[in-house]
Amino acid sequence: MRLTRFVLMGVLFASAMTSVGAQAPMNVPVHVRRLSDRVIVVSLGDFAWANQTVAIASKKGLVVIDTQASRSAGRLVRQAIEKAFGRTDFAYVVNTHQHYDHTNGNQVYPGVPVVGHDQCAAGMRQDVAGRAESLARAKIAIRRFQDELTTLDPQSVPAKTNREYIALMGAVVEETETGPAPAYPTITFTDRLTLDLGDVTVHLQSLPAGHTAGDIAVHVPEESLLCVGDMIAEGWLPALDGRSATDPDDLLPKWRRLLADAAGTRHVVMGHGFSTSSDGRDSPGLSIATLTWRYTYLQKLWDGLIRSKAAGRTLDEAKAELAIERAFPDLKNKRRDIRGRDGAPADAHVQNIESMWQALGRRPG
Repeated sequence: MRLTRFVLMGVLFASAMTSVGAQAPMNVPVHVRRLSDRVIVVSLGDFAWANQTVAIASKKGLVVIDTQASRSAGRLVRQAIEKAFGRTDFAYVVNTHQHYDHTNGNQVYPGVPVVGHDQCAAGMRQDVAGRAESLARAKIAIRRFQDELTTLDPQSVPAKTNREYIALMGAVVEETETGPAPAYPTITFTDRLTLDLGDVTVHLQSLPAGHTAGDIAVHVPEESLLCVGDMIAEGWLPALDGRSATDPDDLLPKWRRLLADAAGTRHVVMGHGFSTSSDGRDSPGLSIATLTWRYTYLQKLWDGLIRSKAAGRTLDEAKAELAIERAFPDLKNKRRDIRGRDGAPADAHVQNIESMWQALGRRPG
């Protein structure tokens, strides 16, 4: 339920903006999970599958990775970071990709350089252009959550979940209707960039079209930390971005390089939610194996499609040959229900095949 509602939020607010106007205090709990003396993960809510913001303390200042869905949420997170470290010297904000729920809080860090992929700012501007339609859908969704509340036990988990989503989504709607354009990245890169913070190095690497055209991973070797944004959703099959021109010949080698660089990493933090570790404690991330099996799946699928194309098979024949139950039986129970290119329900595995087949058509020779 948490993940389904989060996906709905992402679809509804793909083009939201932030606000400089006043906003009522957001009544949601703030959670701080400490990974080490220098790294914390901050999230909002007890039930909503909301964003995770990572903060890293270094000699040259604090680094914030992703900034929440609204200015209001961003303020709560900034306050939690300052309290946890007893500092206010922010060196960088890093956006793992363009989506509003990772960038709308950028404005609560005025004067701090914002770092992102070249495609991040372009994607943010495209999202802003479609905000009217997104707002209309968002208001309908909020009314639906409110209507559901009238039928629920106020102390039940579904009721508490609805109230958190109404608070989180309501802030985005209110701020979008009165706000200016987002704070776009001021430092951009195409392939790789390293931020040297003295005692900590933050390595940024492009992983294009795994989720958006401007996806990046953030690797901090001194802290055995890897932040993967929305490239990973726990329990789900990876879904290549159906709206971008996916190029597996570009994506997969970069993914393989990242796995080599980050081998043995202890903390793999995804953009949303948290999981339970093997010892039963709440964990804000996953293991490096979660990134590895997703890479292996995509590489095997790409290799299979190359063989199918070379053998003269059609797309439908390739889909049958590489059906998940047949070619990937160990993954058949992973969640695959997503929103496709046109916003309609889609199967992630089928969309991956179609995206890769289109890439084969663009391949030289």
